[in-house]
Amino acid sequence: MSLPQITIIGTLGRLQTTHTTTGKEVTKFQIECSEKNAKGEYDNLYLKGEVWEKASQFLNSYFKEGDVAVITGKLITNVYEKNGAKVYENKLSFPSISFPPKAKASQYQKQENKLLTNEVPEIYMEMDDNSEVPFKRG
Repeated sequence: MSLPQITIIGTLGRLQTTHTTTGKEVTKFQIECSEKNAKGEYDNLYLKGEVWEKASQFLNSYFKEGDVAVITGKLITNVYEKNGAKVYENKLSFPSISFPPKAKASQYQKQENKLLTNEVPEIYMEMDDNSEVPFKRG
């Protein structure tokens, strides 16, 4: 059975880089996604994740806390006991990190609430033929 894979666009936080005893770099992070509910209040989703070695170096070279990122990974749930109560913690396993579509973070934040509706935000609209793309069309 395969774990579910999800892709989230959100704000990075709580970046913490350490090294293992064998010298491997690991960065733990949290990603936050928000949307307005029917009452006009924000509902927040927080997920933890970690990246190792080259992915950790990429994260630390190009992102900082508060930056918007696209995170894709397997969603797992860790279950443990704390003070006699079961705690369920969702975590992204083996995530990949990339830049959001060519848009400023402020543009994303203004439009993030449209992502769960039928409206297509401007940052996802089709590019015109004069746009620069990182690959050749065949």
